[in-house]
Amino acid sequence: MQNFYYSVALPTPLRQLFTYHSSTKIAPGSRVAVSFNRRNLVGFIIKSCPKPNFKTIEIKEILDKEPTFDNESFQTLIWIANYYHHSIGEVFNNFLPPKLRKINFVLEKIANSETNTQVIKGSKTYDLTPDQKNVISQIQQSKGFDPTILHGVTSSGKTEVYLQLTEKFLKQDTSIMILVPEISLTPQIYERFRSRFKGNIGLYHSKRTDKERFECWQDCKSGNTRILIGTRSSLFLPLQKLGLIILDEEHDPSFKQHEGVRFSSKNVALKIAQDRDIPIVLSSATPSLQALELVDSKNYKFLSMPTRINGDLPPSFILHDTRTATKKAGIDISLFPIIQKTIDRGKKVLIFLNQRGFAPLLSCNACSWSALCKNCSVKLVFHKEDNILLCHKCQKKYEVPKKCPQCASGKFHYYGVGTEQIESELKNEFKETPLIRFDLDTTKKKGSLEDVLKKISDSNSAILVGTQMIAKGHDFSEVELGIILNCDQGLISHEPNAIEKLSQLLIQVIGRVGRSGTSKVIIQTDYPDDKNLNALKEGNYLRFSKYLLGEYKRLKLPPYVSIALIRTKSKDLNASMSFLRDIRSSVEASTNAHCIGPLPAPLNKIKNLYRNYLLIKDKDLIETHKTISKINAAIGKTIEDKKIQWSIDLNPSDYS
Repeated sequence: MQNFYYSVALPTPLRQLFTYHSSTKIAPGSRVAVSFNRRNLVGFIIKSCPKPNFKTIEIKEILDKEPTFDNESFQTLIWIANYYHHSIGEVFNNFLPPKLRKINFVLEKIANSETNTQVIKGSKTYDLTPDQKNVISQIQQSKGFDPTILHGVTSSGKTEVYLQLTEKFLKQDTSIMILVPEISLTPQIYERFRSRFKGNIGLYHSKRTDKERFECWQDCKSGNTRILIGTRSSLFLPLQKLGLIILDEEHDPSFKQHEGVRFSSKNVALKIAQDRDIPIVLSSATPSLQALELVDSKNYKFLSMPTRINGDLPPSFILHDTRTATKKAGIDISLFPIIQKTIDRGKKVLIFLNQRGFAPLLSCNACSWSALCKNCSVKLVFHKEDNILLCHKCQKKYEVPKKCPQCASGKFHYYGVGTEQIESELKNEFKETPLIRFDLDTTKKKGSLEDVLKKISDSNSAILVGTQMIAKGHDFSEVELGIILNCDQGLISHEPNAIEKLSQLLIQVIGRVGRSGTSKVIIQTDYPDDKNLNALKEGNYLRFSKYLLGEYKRLKLPPYVSIALIRTKSKDLNASMSFLRDIRSSVEASTNAHCIGPLPAPLNKIKNLYRNYLLIKDKDLIETHKTISKINAAIGKTIEDKKIQWSIDLNPSDYS
């Protein structure tokens, strides 16, 4: 019996392929069941290969009647593994629905749908602004791969542009993919599309059940779905005849995956558009500095919708000095009458604080003991509703102590403020007013996100309290007053991109306010004279971004240089630091890259593993790839300690 030999990628951290044999010819991109280190795994056929000079194991089962990944997707996945210097098997595994990752799931051939099931409802015409008409016309005329940065201030009608473009591209018998950064954004945009188009609109994200995700995958594969809405995990759904990709809120850090395969879905979407020679739209009220630099260098087209549809002016932006303020639940009590007046006018108030829970620190009054996680180097957050102390990193729950474990005192104090505390205090202050909290704790149960959004929509006057979830892309009516708490952390952050992220967050929060009528936003700060806050006061993000780009160029920060973080996790701190010191020596001996570290990560311990990193800065991305290739070669020759987990994060958005 003739055997055929294959290089197979496995979902393990090992950056190599493994040779197996089979008596059957198997196409690249197919899933197979194989034995590996006494485990049964789903592997992926990468290529056929000559018979090796060592004994090989037979492939147990072919799991696909036809390849899971078509040739275009297959080639893009190989590119991701090479570009992000990651295990090919983990890359392939990352972009599969959970059902297709299972060893016992055989995929039958999926029949192609003969008809386009997406039908436009009715023949209603929509009044468009001149800006919207111009944007739609320019994008529709795009030929082949043509990246466009769409800047649109909040309430300028970006979603209507997406709907109009979808209609036009459907009429050209192509499919459309719309990516959003957060699951919380999917209900609103999904309902907008359902109201406009009949047929099967795909919805894909990690909170959908395994069955729902697989059915969405099947509908895309068959051609039954021509409109797909999802988060970064939906990038490789087999949408047929893909004609346009839209990234909503392109600046958002959530488009970067921070664990496992550390890829940027924005960059991957651009690669997919390039490989398929189709247009792509990167849309935001606060475009990333990277995107704006590519516009400046004439690599991307720039379109703008700088005014709101209804002609309302953006809300005024007030810096409120809190250095001597008396606060309740983190809010200066002098603002309470302003809140009441807003409610009395039948309007909503939005209060933003990026800290959930009741209080971020429990401490003993007698000896200053603090409640810390045993597994992580972080303080435990008190959650009053559940009466627990919770680690927000490893999610371990602790009982609230009755006595101090260090001095046996029973006198404790809760320091700091979370959204739960604000909700509790304001319910007492404004007893007749609906108070709606919008954070991870109130939206984690199935259907709860939709319930919260419906409550907000159905309320007239109300107080909305939320974390960054509330700041992202939601269209809330009748919000007249916004209060932003504790933005000062962004001014003193260690991260090189901290001011960029802070400016985007502030403008996004401001964008949730003042979508109708006169409105204002109050930013509480202990730094009212800060030059960055004052430069942002007028709310002109594009002007501020030009200033910030100039500063980053002068300081030699991204996007004018390229950065890679080599991260390690290990129970042995010394071994981890020694490993990174060896990498630094290798880099400095063979490249012109500049190294910083090794250093403990700001969150030095998570899940009982010490975290350290080495920052490597090169003049451009080409040099960074050369440097990382040399690092991979050096590690492949020297590393023997399997207790050290290491990863490469290319141009990170998060330095924690």
